[in-house]
Parts: sequence; C-alpha cells; structure tokens
Amino acid sequence: MRSYPIVRMTAAQVAAAHQQLWQAYQNSGQSLRKLVNNRALYQTDVLNQWVVGICSGFATCQCRMCAFVRGGGTYTRLSEKAQYYDERLLNGTVNSDSGATMAEGVEVLETDGAMPEADDNWANDPGQTYLDAPPNDWQAKYKLKPEQVLYIGNNLADLKDALNR
Repeated sequence: MRSYPIVRMTAAQVAAAHQQLWQAYQNSGQSLRKLVNNRALYQTDVLNQWVVGICSGFATCQCRMCAFVRGGGTYTRLSEKAQYYDERLLNGTVNSDSGATMAEGVEVLETDGAMPEADDNWANDPGQTYLDAPPNDWQAKYKLKPEQVLYIGNNLADLKDALNR
C-alpha cells in the first residue's frame, strides 16, 4: 500500500508534488489549425459513467489510449473502474464515491499502467461495485513515462497548442 501525506491537494500542492514527474509544457509557436479533431484516436462511442463520480477514470483512460494509439499501439478499452479505484486509493477515500483529480489519475497511469476493461468491467448498472478492489492485472505497456506527462496549467494558448500538436 502506498502512503501519501496529503489526502486532498490544492493546485499548488499538486504542482509541487509532481514537479519531478511533470515537465512544463513548451508552446511550439506554430500556427493553429482552425479545427482540431482527435476523435479518430478514441475508437469508441460516448461512454456513460452513470451516477458514480468516475469521470476522472473515464478521462484518464481515454486520454491514455489516445496517446497509445497515436504512438502506434492498437486501441483497447481500459478499465475505468480499476482506474477510479486506484485513484481513490491514492487520496485515501477508497471506501466512498469521493471523486478523484486528474493528477491522481495520471499518477496511477505512471505508477501502475492500466488494466483492460475485460478484466474489470464497468457494467451498465455498476451499483456499489466501484468499491470492490480490482484484480491485479495492471499492464505495464500502458504506463506513462515521465516525458509523456506535460503540465499545461491554466494557459489557454498552451492548451490550444497542445491539442493542435
């Protein structure tokens, strides 16, 4: 089990805690396309999280798979439920639907990788199953490397540049 001194972090605390892991984003200075459409990288319909606050799990799994496909990998649906469980494990709230931050989601991807959806399925009516520990089938090929994680912050020009690239 991991030990974290900060249960809930402010934006400044997240930046300080991840300073060694996340590189600051460098704007390319390139001209922006009028429309950026990265949907082809996702290979899936819109997914339903139902009433559970699992949006961080859905977002980080889809973001990771987008980068994996862009790097030449094959699309595989990842387990949002397993992702969300480990995010809550990081913030010490595993026994409740407490939500999680994107920083926690990225940290799970850096530390554990991800788990295929088939190994810990998100059913149409998840009920309380998000409280159950996932099987230990984390796959290292989905781990994020530190150089793959860039901190953009609140700069709209940098966000547009990153999406454009």
